[in-house]
Amino acid sequence: MFIVKPTTQKVRQGETAVFVSNVDGYPTPIITWLLNGKLLTEKESVEVQFYATADQAKLSIQNVDLEQHAGSITCRVENEYGEQEETVRLDILVAPTITEDLPKQQEIISGRDIALKVVGKGSPRPSPQ
Repeated sequence: MFIVKPTTQKVRQGETAVFVSNVDGYPTPIITWLLNGKLLTEKESVEVQFYATADQAKLSIQNVDLEQHAGSITCRVENEYGEQEETVRLDILVAPTITEDLPKQQEIISGRDIALKVVGKGSPRPSPQ
């Protein structure tokens, strides 16, 4: 039933993620999309657009957010003769930020090593340099 399968998308936070799939089947298949196993509908708080013709399904998630939208996206195609699913990932990229400031003052002993703790977040997880 899948002619062209959807592909994993890496999108910056706040941008739009688009998944496209070309399908075939007779009778014309019903196409549904799931986010982390939950059925997406146009009534969700997620901004989702559906374009389904006889051969193409398009899912557009606008203003993606790491907490709400990252994870698995499944395209399900079915008609009375069978069902097929394809699952891909939506990876949301978030620039690293420091979430806890360094101390303004630190006492050190001359000639000794010092360790400073930096707390930050981002996606993918940042590594200190």
